[in-house]
Amino acid sequence: MWFRIKNPTQALKDKEALRKLGYIQELDRNMGVFSNFAISFSVISILTGLNSLYGYGLQHGGITSIWTFPIVGIFQIIVVLSLAEIASIYPVAGGVYKWTTIFTNKTVGWFCGWLSLIGWIGCTAGIDYGLGQFLAAFLNISKEDSISILMLVGVIVFVHSILSSYGVKLVRWFCDSSAIIHFVGVIIISSLLLTFGRQNTFSQIYFESFYHSGYAYGALFQTFLMSAWTLTGFDASANVSEESINPSYTVPWGMVLSVVVSVLFGCLLLIGLGMATSDIPGTLASDQPAVIYVISHALGPVVSKYVVIIMIIAMFICGLAAQTLLIRIIYALARDNALPKSNILKIVSPTYEMPNFCIVFAGGTTFILCIIATILSVNGDSPALPIITALSILGIYSSHAITLAVSFFTMALGKVKKGIFNLRFLSLPIKAIALCWTLFICFVVFYFNLISGLVLVIIMIGVTNYYVLSKRHQMINDNITLSEEDLIRIENMRRSEEDKHETQ
Repeated sequence: MWFRIKNPTQALKDKEALRKLGYIQELDRNMGVFSNFAISFSVISILTGLNSLYGYGLQHGGITSIWTFPIVGIFQIIVVLSLAEIASIYPVAGGVYKWTTIFTNKTVGWFCGWLSLIGWIGCTAGIDYGLGQFLAAFLNISKEDSISILMLVGVIVFVHSILSSYGVKLVRWFCDSSAIIHFVGVIIISSLLLTFGRQNTFSQIYFESFYHSGYAYGALFQTFLMSAWTLTGFDASANVSEESINPSYTVPWGMVLSVVVSVLFGCLLLIGLGMATSDIPGTLASDQPAVIYVISHALGPVVSKYVVIIMIIAMFICGLAAQTLLIRIIYALARDNALPKSNILKIVSPTYEMPNFCIVFAGGTTFILCIIATILSVNGDSPALPIITALSILGIYSSHAITLAVSFFTMALGKVKKGIFNLRFLSLPIKAIALCWTLFICFVVFYFNLISGLVLVIIMIGVTNYYVLSKRHQMINDNITLSEEDLIRIENMRRSEEDKHETQ
């Protein structure tokens, strides 16, 4: 099951399992373990998250900031183990939204789903904006030229949307390639920095940075943003459950492996960057992103040019994978009538088996958030990228916290049967630790990024009003799954559409 295997018997089992959860098979089920791992690994993308926010870490914690990554990594492994156990029980698109709905009710699931949606709009926007900054530096455009960067971001979002419309097979190919690019790219970049670009010794980047950096430990907590944002993304595996073969097995292992491998490779990359960083004030004052400045001064302009190309390719595929995840979240919410114009958003194209209106929604909201963050950064002190990424973390981690809390109490009462992947007697202790960690990260990020926190609060006030209005007009019902009659009706309708398409 490591690679994709055509197995008609398994396909029927997967279809029946999805039907028991109240849905019919509409999306193209085509992903094996490696592809499921690759899409989460591509969204996590240490070549995107660490490269985009390395300068933010240097600004607030110096080289010491690189040591927050293994700390955050250990706790993120605990979180992903907790959520992977749930994914094995309920392998359905929507991830935390659907799990919370099943554990509690439609109301709690609604708010959890909206927090996840906001978080992943922010995450996708952050990836695309970071890529826009890297492209601007590559094209010798100043990082202060926000209009040019926004234009580049607009092109990136448009290309991602076009590629997404061709279905999961094309995205799967990109993500499979991305995993290999990350493996090879991190090893090459780290080896070059450690061999030819080393400016510091290991004792300097550990002992001296920790004890003589002059940075306050309170500010060091602020650098958690770099590591916490980078190590999100394992939700992608869960959100393509309906496109994964044998998802009860494939999805949890894809989630866990993506985080574990990312932590190991991320530590290697950060040590290489820390060893090569000699002039922090010069790095921060540069007109280039911090990583490009460090690599160009450590390896020279010729080598650094090719290294940056590797990073740009990885970041592009990371943005594509993130948009893939976002589209699935929108689709999962829309088919439960939890979004405005759900009747349009949940339409699936019979040609590519993709919800094309969800693609438009994902691309549009991503670009709008980049515009809003740019306006806020011009009028305030915070750059656009930290505003976007902080909003992303607040949305994603708070949705994880809700899911972990309700699953803890539901499983403690013995109301849920374990799946293929389960933590046995460690399940509840690990969930308790994971819940405390997600709440801690939400507090730290909110405290140090008040603009993003206020934006999230304003959005959720609007979401609450929309929910009350929708309930009043009976646009939302409390049924978690469709009835058997509805399933048969929708399946027959889909078959007739496919027959009509084949005839044409």
